[in-house]
Amino acid sequence: GSGVFLADDFYSAGIGAGTRFVVRPNPATSLVGALEYRHKDYHDSDSSPTASLRNGDELRSFGTATYILSPSTVLYGNAYLQRAWADADYLSYLEGGFTVGPRYSFASPIDSSKPAWTVAVNTGALFRDYDEPDPMIDPDEAERDWEAFIGGGLTIPVTPDVGLITEMEYRYVDSNYDTRKYDNFSISFSVAKSF
Repeated sequence: GSGVFLADDFYSAGIGAGTRFVVRPNPATSLVGALEYRHKDYHDSDSSPTASLRNGDELRSFGTATYILSPSTVLYGNAYLQRAWADADYLSYLEGGFTVGPRYSFASPIDSSKPAWTVAVNTGALFRDYDEPDPMIDPDEAERDWEAFIGGGLTIPVTPDVGLITEMEYRYVDSNYDTRKYDNFSISFSVAKSF
């Protein structure tokens, strides 16, 4: 279940359920398949007067594969397909995508007695096709988007339960709706703690 407030207004509520199926055909390989369903209910407010047009259901399936190539190198990939229905057909869509990449661990260049550092690289793409045209943008043609991205991250353990993480990503988005086209480069820094 979920609930979201936007500014001082209640924005949405959701409820859902899902299942996962995990298979380890050998010690180096892990396969995960999942199916999830959600119902979302949006509430109109002064700040979001048409939010309820998004009321509807989502069905999402995805799979992830992980292969341990060596003690220091892991290959991974995932793919998903999602269908969203909304009260307004121009907000209903089909979306799918994939991500692939390696993760590599190596001895700390500062102190080899410390936990290993990990670098990860990923690349992928996705598409999104809407059911009907958005009357505010194009009354004749429904929105069709596709995205491609490449990124990477570095995890530096400081202690066994605290790590520093930096991530970079370049993303390119193309669409038949000019208002949806963009490209973006982002960098983030964070601190992670396990409990």
